[in-house]
Parts: sequence; C-alpha cells; structure tokens
Amino acid sequence: CKRWRAVSSLAWNDVKELDLMYTLPFNAESGRENLYNRINEYASRVIKKSGRYLNKLRIGDPCSCRHLWLIGQHCKNLTKLELHFQFYDKYYFEVFSQLPKLKNIEIHEINKHIRKDILPFLPSASLQEIHFFGEPNYDPKTDFPPLPKIPLL
Repeated sequence: CKRWRAVSSLAWNDVKELDLMYTLPFNAESGRENLYNRINEYASRVIKKSGRYLNKLRIGDPCSCRHLWLIGQHCKNLTKLELHFQFYDKYYFEVFSQLPKLKNIEIHEINKHIRKDILPFLPSASLQEIHFFGEPNYDPKTDFPPLPKIPLL
C-alpha cells in the first residue's frame, strides 16, 4: 500500500541512535552463510534509510566492516561511532574523513591489523575522543603524532 510506505519512510527521522550488534531480527535456522547474507542485507537497508538522521551508531560482528563505506555515504550527522569487528581493512578507514561531525569514536578488537595509519583519516577538526580497545602492538603516546584538541592520556 502506497500510504503505509509513505508513513513508514517518515518514521526514520525519529531514529537518532542505532545498535546493529547482536540485536538483528534473525535466527540461525537457515544456515550460517544465508544468515550472514540476510543480516548484512538488513543492516545495509537500515543504514541507507536511517543514516542521515543518526547521531550515534554501534556496529560490528555479525555485520561486515564493508558497511563502513555505507556509513560514510549515508551517516553524515554521526557524532559517535562505535565499531566492533574482528577484522578491519585499512582501506575502509577513509570513511572517517567523510564524517565531519564525528566527535567520539570507539574501535574495539584492535590487534596487529590496525596501526597508526588510521589517524590521517580521522576528522581532527571535530574529533574530541578516541577510544581503542584490544591488544594494540604500539604505544599511542609515542607512535601517534599528536592530534589537535585531543590530549593523549
């Protein structure tokens, strides 16, 4: 029905925070690969529809880090982004430079795959907090150049 479709599209502007972690509406009955594909398709649709209204987004496994490029395209008003992926591809970090209002970023599960090459992509004009969680193999106080406005603790 066209009327319901119009009403449902208006409801997205009320979505300011979105948590795509472990709360996706699927069960594992249909097989792991099919489930993974359905979860990622669902997450993509939600990001595309609600992205421009979001202020806070929490995303990670079982979603794919490939969603980062969608976040860069559709979530320009994000002020807080929390990432929980097992593996990160450094090429997806370019998304941070597309988020001009980002003030707070949390990156969980840091390991040897993430190094200081993330910093050039962070929006230093707006960023106020960076939180890294995991097992980094570097010392942020000596390996990272200082960012304006962000003190190293």
